[in-house]
Amino acid sequence: MSDNIGTIIMKKRKQLGYTQQKIADCLNVSFQAVSKWENGTAYPDISLLPQLAHILGTTTDTLLGYSAAPHQHCMDILIAEKMDVKPGRV
Repeated sequence: MSDNIGTIIMKKRKQLGYTQQKIADCLNVSFQAVSKWENGTAYPDISLLPQLAHILGTTTDTLLGYSAAPHQHCMDILIAEKMDVKPGRV
């Protein structure tokens, strides 16, 4: 993960021209809550992530700092499990 969730929220919000108040109103939270997310002193409730991602035109994975592509290590494990071999021997 390169950016933290707060940085990602702030970047996406600013790209769309939204205020913290606009995001807060859409999610029924205070603008102070959004400010805390963006400055890293708090995190959004996990139940808000899908709606927040939708508002910001992104995915929950992106909000959490993950790329859309699965990590190679995870894919190796899944493939190895499917083939019933130990990871690293695929």
